[in-house]
Amino acid sequence: LFELDQLGAALEAMNELVALQPDYVDAHYNRALILMALGKFDEGWKTFKWRLKRPDVHVRHEDFAQPVWAGEALAGKHALVWTDLGLGEEILTASLIPDLQAAAEHVTLLCSERLVGLFQRSFPGATVAVRKSPLPAAALAQDIDVQMSLAELGAAFRPDFASFAGRPKYLTANAGVVQELRRKYLQAGNTLLVGISWHSTHPGIGAQKSAALAEWLPLLKVPGVTFVSLQYGDCRAEIDALRRDHGANIIQDADIDL
Repeated sequence: LFELDQLGAALEAMNELVALQPDYVDAHYNRALILMALGKFDEGWKTFKWRLKRPDVHVRHEDFAQPVWAGEALAGKHALVWTDLGLGEEILTASLIPDLQAAAEHVTLLCSERLVGLFQRSFPGATVAVRKSPLPAAALAQDIDVQMSLAELGAAFRPDFASFAGRPKYLTANAGVVQELRRKYLQAGNTLLVGISWHSTHPGIGAQKSAALAEWLPLLKVPGVTFVSLQYGDCRAEIDALRRDHGANIIQDADIDL
């Protein structure tokens, strides 16, 4: 029902499930997503905390010694914020970090190892460390006042659809690497570089996030564009077949660990 955009009916179904089984974690989680899709952010963000009870969550409140943030003012406080979702969700919810930095005295951020360098560049002034067990020294600092998961900041900083609009760019690439790769990739006559990824191996929703590379052909033939593969895994055969059968070229850089 949710995927058919029948949000009212979907919410009714989740409400019924929750009434029948009040501790049904996925029913609460899906209900939160529906509430936010309907613009009911106040209740949606509160209900979204049920995701921390899901078995695939990487980290939970009880993993930390500091008190859990209850929404109180953060002025003058040192806030520890940690990511608990997948890599894509980490990148999306990172748009909340500048809001947290503006509200708190200092921010310590724990994230996936692959994102540490990016987040250090993007959020100067924050202490960024790898989310791991045992906890890094940064998460044990004695002056930390409160802790929260990154998505919990939504209740304070994204209370409605309007608060999502017009957000400034919040990720900062390595300028030197950018220049080097542009020189390496841009082909004669082309002015635009576009990186693409077309396949997900996620066991639950991978099929919904994937498309055969041949389905990209109308885009891949747009003139003036150089396409670069950002797809993880060995996809050389698929790219080679596209080049052989359709004349569409996608750069694969063996020097980049995708």
